[in-house]
Amino acid sequence: MKTRLLILLMGLLSPTWIYSQLTLKENGRLGLGTDQPRREVDIITNGPYSDSVVFGKENVGDKLLIKLPISQKENGVEYSGLSVSPLSYPFSSNLGASNQRWGNIYLMRSPNVLSDIRFLTNVSDMPTDVADRLLQVKPVMANFRDTLLGYSLRGNSAEYKEYVPVIVAQDLELVFPDLVEKENDVYGVRYAAMIPYLLQAIREQQEKIMTLNSETELLKKKVAILSKNEAVGVILATSQLSDVKLGQNEPNPFTTQSEIELYIPKTVTKAVLCVYDLNGTQLKSYRIAEKGSTYLLINKSDFRPGIFIYALICDDDLVDSKEMIILE
Repeated sequence: MKTRLLILLMGLLSPTWIYSQLTLKENGRLGLGTDQPRREVDIITNGPYSDSVVFGKENVGDKLLIKLPISQKENGVEYSGLSVSPLSYPFSSNLGASNQRWGNIYLMRSPNVLSDIRFLTNVSDMPTDVADRLLQVKPVMANFRDTLLGYSLRGNSAEYKEYVPVIVAQDLELVFPDLVEKENDVYGVRYAAMIPYLLQAIREQQEKIMTLNSETELLKKKVAILSKNEAVGVILATSQLSDVKLGQNEPNPFTTQSEIELYIPKTVTKAVLCVYDLNGTQLKSYRIAEKGSTYLLINKSDFRPGIFIYALICDDDLVDSKEMIILE
């Protein structure tokens, strides 16, 4: 009895208390199944580092660390089943790693990704060439290898052997490097981050479709008018002036503003550029006062979208005429 009491008193006076696989260090660390706890709480159930769980603070900052350390070895590489570090909102957390991937995650609802405008800064428009860049990325069908670079990428379960659609990370990195993650020389794709790019590509394609539809409708109207042989009234030139030049407006079609190059000889007393609709109705006229090489700006705001004829009239004679198209 005295011997047992002496051992108990010595244990209480010692900075480390060890009793039946339970260890409490003087620094406050508690070990279950180990006398050398690595964190605030260290639980080991089989062997020195097998089937163990540690709870404590991350090395940097006051952040909670929950980790299942090394639980098995394969081809000389150690693996663990769980790694959550750090866990401290609103800071980022890691669930697994390149050599500690989760096979399947089942959720009742879609995951929520932080996108609150109050957390965003340096907000700007997306680039305008996304659709063309996405076309350079080719999705493929593939199976995953069992192992690569010493990592076990899948288990023996049949569900991991299916033929799946994927985007090759190395190909995607050439076009969208921000959508590719690389850790321990293993590539991964940030599929969720692709959604804004996909939406931008849809917007770009829709704008092109709307422009093409507008041009098609204008061409249909033009064909319908010409098929009826309706008089345009400004097509044929009547002037004998050979030095006068009327250029094609650029750009054509246009949506905001277009430029027409002209050359008016000094012998011309009066030069006017007139704009007509396809019915031959004059809509606007511009007095050209300068002689020699000059230009005239046409603003969309002066007209509605459609097909028009502009004609250069010098000293009351029609010199030349050309067609221009204004889009929505």
